[in-house]
Amino acid sequence: MAKNDLLRKEVEGQHKEIRKLFKKLDVLKEDELSAQLTELCVLVEAHIRFEERKLFQYLQVELQSKELEEMEEKVAAIHKPTTEEWEDKFWVK
Repeated sequence: MAKNDLLRKEVEGQHKEIRKLFKKLDVLKEDELSAQLTELCVLVEAHIRFEERKLFQYLQVELQSKELEEMEEKVAAIHKPTTEEWEDKFWVK
């Protein structure tokens, strides 16, 4: 994507804001943490929706197959599968 692409600028701005809020978590007082986590969750959820509904569809149309394959390889290299076993399955109700 070109450096001046509007969707690229949007996604980079969102990443920057999410990183900024995430870094703040370490220095917050306990009474501030809940509000900050809520804000972070809202931003991450909105960001995921943006990527899934706009960015990824745009990339599939605009990029050539070879470029998409190269991106897929880069993402796969970064995101290694885990084999962690969780005793507390907190996500199960």
